[in-house]
Amino acid sequence: ASYNIIDRAFIGHGVGDIGIAGIAISFPVMMGIMAFANLIGTGATALTSIRLGENNNNEAERVMGNALTLLILVSVGF
Repeated sequence: ASYNIIDRAFIGHGVGDIGIAGIAISFPVMMGIMAFANLIGTGATALTSIRLGENNNNEAERVMGNALTLLILVSVGF
């Protein structure tokens, strides 16, 4: 959120109203992307830690591969 406030100051002075409107439109999209990335990343690290604690390295690698694939699909979707 502080990134958005600082952007508003610089873009407001440099570009004007159109620039601030662009930031206002893109901020919720950026927050949605960050939310899904956190969701997938947190779940994947928890599952990977559990699998590594069980000495199940192959399953841990599979979880990370699935998480990467899901992140790519969500990114393309956005």
